[in-house]
Amino acid sequence: LIEVKNCHKSSVPSDWVMVSSTKAVSRFHSPFIIENYRLLHQLREQLVLDCSAEWLRFLDHFSEHYHPVSKAICHLATMDCLFSLAQVAKQGDYCRPAVRDNRREILITNGRHPVIDVLLGEQDQYVPNTTSLS
Repeated sequence: LIEVKNCHKSSVPSDWVMVSSTKAVSRFHSPFIIENYRLLHQLREQLVLDCSAEWLRFLDHFSEHYHPVSKAICHLATMDCLFSLAQVAKQGDYCRPAVRDNRREILITNGRHPVIDVLLGEQDQYVPNTTSLS
């Protein structure tokens, strides 16, 4: 915006567009600003269209590889769960599960559930359990 005092308003070129005014001043846009603003608006619309098209193209490409990616995500989730359990097992005098690759088994000897263990506190009412997952 170019702001001009109303007493000098008559010296503003006729191709300039008045945007707003007060008792003291008037605000104008030059033709350069109007043209570039129109161009900027068109470019923003084109950007939205291009982004939408690229997103759809990405989804099409991704859908071709969905099953391998989904399988990898499931394996990562399993590993995350096992690492989290191992981290908790290191704390608070918990037992560590033994993972036997050759038998595809997880063996927990005298295991305690960390949440129940905290809830019962020092009441010592929790009986440790041995669990074999295969």
